Order: sequence, then C-alpha cells, then structure tokens
Amino acid sequence: IRIPTRYKILLVLHKSPESVGQLSNLLGLNQPAVSNQLKFLKNLGLVDGFKYGKQVTYKISKGYIRALIQILSSHLG
Repeated sequence: IRIPTRYKILLVLHKSPESVGQLSNLLGLNQPAVSNQLKFLKNLGLVDGFKYGKQVTYKISKGYIRALIQILSSHLG
C-alpha cells in the first residue's frame, strides 16, 4: 500500500471496527481525509462499512485481508 495513511487505517481496523470519527481521533487526521481514504479502501474491497443509525462503522472485509495485514505488520513493524 503506497500511502502510509491507508496502511495505518488498515492496522487500526485489524484490531477492531471503528467509525470515521474514531479513526480520525486515533490517527490525528481530519474526518474528510479519513473518509476519502476509507472510500478508496472500500472500492478496493479491503474494508466494509456498516451503518448503525447515522454512524458508519468500518472493518476489514475478509479473513484473508486480515491475515495479509497480520503478515505485513509483523514484517514491517
């Protein structure tokens, strides 16, 4: 993944599902920036979004994506 922000988002979502606001706070980024990155990751099929009321919570889309992130994080630190 070329953009470190996307990788950071995937690392956070690997641990637990989060909303845009939660990701924004955890990563120190503004919400529109996080939303744009999530849209990109969702279009690639890496994350899924689930709406609960007005809030959308994102998570890693598939088990093999989760396994790949685990491998990458263990090798990249």
